[in-house]
Amino acid sequence: MTRAIVFDLDGTLVDSCGICVAILDGMLADRGVPDRIDPNFARPLMSFGGEKMVAALLGGHCGDPTDELAEFRARYSALATPQSSLFGGVADGISVLRELGFVLAICSNKPQHLCDKVLADTGLAGHFSVVVGATPGLRPKPASDLLDKTLADLGISAGECVFVGDSELDHAVAVQAVMPFHFLTHGYAEAGWTPDDGVIHDHFDQLVAAFARLPVSDGARLIGGKRQRPARAGVNDDEIIAAAVHLQIAHETVPRALIMGAELLNDKQVLARPPGSASLWAWEGCMRFIFAALAVMALGSCTTMTNQNSATSAAAHFAD
Repeated sequence: MTRAIVFDLDGTLVDSCGICVAILDGMLADRGVPDRIDPNFARPLMSFGGEKMVAALLGGHCGDPTDELAEFRARYSALATPQSSLFGGVADGISVLRELGFVLAICSNKPQHLCDKVLADTGLAGHFSVVVGATPGLRPKPASDLLDKTLADLGISAGECVFVGDSELDHAVAVQAVMPFHFLTHGYAEAGWTPDDGVIHDHFDQLVAAFARLPVSDGARLIGGKRQRPARAGVNDDEIIAAAVHLQIAHETVPRALIMGAELLNDKQVLARPPGSASLWAWEGCMRFIFAALAVMALGSCTTMTNQNSATSAAAHFAD
């Protein structure tokens, strides 16, 4: 049973490369160094963080790595992380995952106080039940210390969680914990690297859609890195769920419909049955109609449907 989703932070939810490069460029400029750091060169170094990242990017202009890192973190603490640094789909997707009933946590190599600050700056802090960053006495990922603390603070076993990350480090710590792994390709992994197991997503919306199809009470069914579910003729689940996730941005009522529809389309397990004597078959028909309408609206860029017959046709297309 999947109860919680553990996220890495940098490269998974937040694209911190820009702010890190800007800080280091500022350090170079203050020393009279005209060189500037190439962001493309910097990206794969972001997941290592700490002295290794700072020393590599300052190059021959790096002094004592410990002192340089202290200056870097002091400057980072003084800057606000803009919400625009969130990867596409993250702000709304995290909210949808909470609506679906998952407990959310952060497990990051970034220092604890910077994790807390970045989440507060970007408006994500309230969604996470547990936030674990680098702490004295705990080894950074890929060692298991930080994830062990995350699970202990959650009070949830590894078997009830999945890990979402963007790099080899995240994959390694998930494998050690025997935890299903979801990989986001927009982060800081080495060019061309993908995990040999797990689920791969090119956009956060795809990740949300995958979990929206997954009943919280039933858990992830992962076989060889791919989730197995029975085919249902005539129902394009991916299109329906993607439409609902897209519309959640503009329609506050969609998350509840998303929960019920996702459960309904998966083995007819419904979180909330309709009142009275309405049959499950009739309820399923109603929900298919709603989701068909949502799909049509999303594909039409959320424009108002002016022809009621088009919605009826869409519902008929998705019905058994």
